[in-house]
Amino acid sequence: MRTYIVKTNHYFQDFSNAGSNNIPREHTHRVPMPHKVWLDLKKKYPGRIWPFHDWVTNQLTKQIGSRYDGEGYNSRYYIKSINLEK
Repeated sequence: MRTYIVKTNHYFQDFSNAGSNNIPREHTHRVPMPHKVWLDLKKKYPGRIWPFHDWVTNQLTKQIGSRYDGEGYNSRYYIKSINLEK
C-alpha cells in the first residue's frame, strides 16, 4: 500500500471583511493507493506519473468533495502538490 500526501489550499468565505472574500488555508490530506491499483497503472502506463496523480485526484474528490461549488468557476480548494510518502 502506497500513501500519497496531498497539500491543498482550501478557500473559505469570510463575510466579516468585505475586502477579501476568500481566505486560503493549507491542509494536508493522505490518500492510500492499494498495491493492485499501483501495479495496474504501472503496467498500463510505464514511466508516466500523470495516471497516478489523476487517480489520487479522483480519490481526493471522493473524500472531500468536488473542487467547484457548481455556481461558476469559484474553486473550493486548489491542489498544491501530490507526493508519495516515503
